[in-house]
Amino acid sequence: MRKKAMVKMLLMLLVTALVALTGCGGSDAKPAEETAEAEESAEAAEPESEEPAEETEEAEADTGDAERGYQFVFTTTDTEGNEVTSEELFGAHAYTAINFWASWCPPCVGELPELAEMAGRFNDKDCAIVGVLLDGNEEQGLADGKDLMADAGVEYQNLLPWPEVGSLGITAVPTTVFVDREGYLVGNPVIGAAPEQYEQTIDALLAGEL
Repeated sequence: MRKKAMVKMLLMLLVTALVALTGCGGSDAKPAEETAEAEESAEAAEPESEEPAEETEEAEADTGDAERGYQFVFTTTDTEGNEVTSEELFGAHAYTAINFWASWCPPCVGELPELAEMAGRFNDKDCAIVGVLLDGNEEQGLADGKDLMADAGVEYQNLLPWPEVGSLGITAVPTTVFVDREGYLVGNPVIGAAPEQYEQTIDALLAGEL
């Protein structure tokens, strides 16, 4: 019984930690239901050893390595209706941080003022930050997003999602990734609102540490 209670407590802590780290889940996310399911799973089965946890960590590492080297190639429009190609966009800077966000996500909206300030510092380093408004293809999402950016003083370019965005595996927003001049993924993605980590990653890339 002690072992059963411990497993249940660990699973509850894991769910809490995941919610804190990822900010907003997708539009279909239901945190309360997921927590209940996790509790039911803890009561239904007890792991026989620690081997499954080790296998999970290894799988996550493999997934991260697989994402490295992906090249963004696309043509889309920005929130002002201007056509944008990935080649022109990324070729203008040594590194670019791509911030995937949505107008309905409080952590995304909360970090916009900091990102607006950060954009100027990035420009001085021959780097840039670009937003991708994931609900920007919806009329209401685009209108809300533009209002939020105006309120936060955002002047850096924000794009509408292109068809391939859905296959990138983004399950939480904000998610921020980093690319070089050729649009190849570099560094590590940051899930959740963490502007200081975006700048730390850019500085590490410039210093050749990543």
